[in-house]
Amino acid sequence: MVKRQGAKAGKENLQYLEGLIDACEQDRKTLPTRNGALNHQAILKRVGPNGVSRNVLQDNPAFQQRLRDYATEKGLLYSIKERRNESSDIDGASIGEMDQAEVRRLQQENNRLGQMVAVLKAENFDLKRKMKQAGVLLNEQVPMGRRIKLEPGFFDEQYQKSE
Repeated sequence: MVKRQGAKAGKENLQYLEGLIDACEQDRKTLPTRNGALNHQAILKRVGPNGVSRNVLQDNPAFQQRLRDYATEKGLLYSIKERRNESSDIDGASIGEMDQAEVRRLQQENNRLGQMVAVLKAENFDLKRKMKQAGVLLNEQVPMGRRIKLEPGFFDEQYQKSE
């Protein structure tokens, strides 16, 4: 891969791409694909006599647009990312009313579960504090996997004493 820069190199790269497309069409083939999308890496290796770097896709909008047009003509995806974007609908522009209701329901459920986790963490903290006040050595018992045997109602008595 030879690094070339500037407008002249951009035009040459576009001409090389056109030549590659013409050669593929003469052979009745398409540009390299993978999983129904253009394989950018394989295409960039074939463009020009020595290939071009991946930066050409980002820095040369005409090159990128020609690949997009080619993909549309052949019924291919421009990239695998397009498939992910189609299926995940990041913008939410095409989410139907039923889907929006489902999203709201899941968000409410997520909030409810988050609140439950916060309550359990607070309760856990409170229980550890009570055990520490009672003199139970947490650092020795818990990491060793031992169960701490306390009398029934132990926490009730401790709770009444601390109030």
